[in-house]
Amino acid sequence: MAVASAMGFGIPLDSWLRGPLRDWAESLLDERRLQSEGYFEPAPIREAWLAHLRGQSNQTFKLWAVLMFQSWLEEQRGGSAVPTARIAALAS
Repeated sequence: MAVASAMGFGIPLDSWLRGPLRDWAESLLDERRLQSEGYFEPAPIREAWLAHLRGQSNQTFKLWAVLMFQSWLEEQRGGSAVPTARIAALAS
C-alpha cells in the first residue's frame, strides 16, 4: 500500500522500507542504538519494525515518525543519516 499524499497520489514507502531503504532504516531502528539514546522504548519499535518487514502489518506511519526523529538526531550529531544515493535511485 502506498502512502497517500495531499496531492492525491502516494509513494510506496512501505515497500521501500522493506527494500532499498531497509539498511538505512535498520541502522536507525537498531535496538542498542534506541536504548543508548534513551528517547524511545526499543521493544515496541522493534516489534513494529519486524512485523512490517514480515509483511504482517503496514507500520509505515509509526516507523516513519521514528525514522525522521532518528535521522534528525544523527544530523544534529554531525552524522549523515540521509540515504541520498538510495533516494536518488528511487526517483529515477
